[in-house]
Amino acid sequence: MKLCGFLLLPLIIMLAMGCSEHEQVTGPEVQTIDYIVKAKTGSNLTKLAYKVARTTQTYKVIDSKVGSIEANKILEIELNRSILKYQSQWNQNLADAHSEYLSDEEINSLYYNGKNSPYFEKLVELQSKIGVTMQEKSKDLLTKIVSEAMQGAFKQLPPD
Repeated sequence: MKLCGFLLLPLIIMLAMGCSEHEQVTGPEVQTIDYIVKAKTGSNLTKLAYKVARTTQTYKVIDSKVGSIEANKILEIELNRSILKYQSQWNQNLADAHSEYLSDEEINSLYYNGKNSPYFEKLVELQSKIGVTMQEKSKDLLTKIVSEAMQGAFKQLPPD
């Protein structure tokens, strides 16, 4: 009997640990913007703005005048300056887009439990819809960010 109890003890411990692993954490109610900031969902702005900026005619002119390495340095500095100015607005647009598809309860669960939230799969399934909504909400903002950065970058060019 002692051997059976000895073998069951590790099994009981593993089951208990497995159950507690998915125990849902809660806390004070948060806003969707809090979740966006915590999850760093808006961190894609830099990559997206850089991608768009490199397709502009202004970037091609800068590149032709100073070369790719210097053009990229100038672009990075100016994009960072512009993004710093508008990141909070980008994050708010993301929060608004998420709020169209997820309830406050779901957002709070995602905030406190991340991938362990029972709503995480729903979030993954909704990504394309949220993305379309975000694109609608932020197309003009992205254009503004890139335009400001490109204007600043152009001013960095040495005179002809």
